[in-house]
Amino acid sequence: MSSEPLRAGGGDEPSSRSPGELATSEVFRLLGNRRRLEVLRYVDARGTTVTLDELARHVAARENGIEVGQLSSNQRKRAYIALYQNHLPTLDRVGVVAYDRRSGTVTPAALSQFQPYLSVREPRVRPPLLAVVVLVIVGLVAVGLLGVGSAGFVPIWLWLGLGLVAIATVVGLFRYTVDA
Repeated sequence: MSSEPLRAGGGDEPSSRSPGELATSEVFRLLGNRRRLEVLRYVDARGTTVTLDELARHVAARENGIEVGQLSSNQRKRAYIALYQNHLPTLDRVGVVAYDRRSGTVTPAALSQFQPYLSVREPRVRPPLLAVVVLVIVGLVAVGLLGVGSAGFVPIWLWLGLGLVAIATVVGLFRYTVDA
């Protein structure tokens, strides 16, 4: 076991780091919150000072999966308050950004430790609803093609057409949910 002191703040690495460098555990703690991660991604991408309002709109839009212009005032306000009261002061305190509460501006500071993680995006997971839709459509088309019950009165070409439309719809939904 090393006798080197650890950095204050619960760091897990010896003090051989350069001054101002955060412990890996602290970097991951800061990145572990989605709002802080989005703040760092946005500020890093912009590379210049941004306003708190602009940042709140961006974070709220990402959280809600919509464009900035589609945000409700409540959605924007929730993100704004959380950034103002919690996340920006936290990031400012560790020196990652410079947050001026009076002017409502955020300037990138020491982001170099975070940059390897900022471009990594979480994979999109297909919603369970999509799987249910696929199963229902496949079941309906199978019942229709087999002519079970009253489905036997519907012509087979109509069932095949419905199947093709259903497949196109499912492919469209799949691409939308994966690319969104």
